[in-house]
Amino acid sequence: KQWYQRRVHGSRAMRRLAIILLFILPVMGLSEPEKVSPISQCQAPPCHVRKIKTKIYIDDALWNGMQENDVDLEKQVEKTVVMINKALAELDNGGYEIQYDQPPVKLNTSDVKVGIKYKDRLDNNRRKIFCSYDIMAHTLRFQEAARKMPNINDVNIRSILPSNSKTGMAEENCVCQEHGHGCVIVLTIRHHNDWTFDGNIFTHEFGHALGAELHDDQFYGLNSF
Repeated sequence: KQWYQRRVHGSRAMRRLAIILLFILPVMGLSEPEKVSPISQCQAPPCHVRKIKTKIYIDDALWNGMQENDVDLEKQVEKTVVMINKALAELDNGGYEIQYDQPPVKLNTSDVKVGIKYKDRLDNNRRKIFCSYDIMAHTLRFQEAARKMPNINDVNIRSILPSNSKTGMAEENCVCQEHGHGCVIVLTIRHHNDWTFDGNIFTHEFGHALGAELHDDQFYGLNSF
């Protein structure tokens, strides 16, 4: 009986919360999410697809793991980029397309020279020892090394792909910005046999690099899922 009462009371509480949100959200200026993707617009014709020149770096641990398991690394990159480009093409004014002219490279043998320590600019520029399980460490170390490169502006985005971190991270609004901390994206590979598993997260991070600052729950009042 007590269990039944708690369930009934809980259901009533959820209904009251839904009703409250229904009236409060418009006052807060938050709208409900779009039920379908809006049709992209061309605000200043002619509109053409804009290329994002990208260089892809593979973390040593991921590279070695792919080699040991005989997984076609370049094929995984190709499939994932196709998935991301499909979403980026739906953006306004022609959309965007990731373009990489070189095959992905192993970080340790690449032109980006990372160290065992990095400067944490979010913590009073303290020098810290790199931790492979910390995505912020991956981002700041890679970004610091890339920023020192004399040819940093040869590409729009440099992306590093580790395997033992979490989710993704990107420098916001950095594409076509010659000055700043460096336009980098970190995309964690969780499933070695199918990189497209996290394709939507990767697209999300490219959106930040292109200038999107807010997340859905900061713009919309209700999550569509």
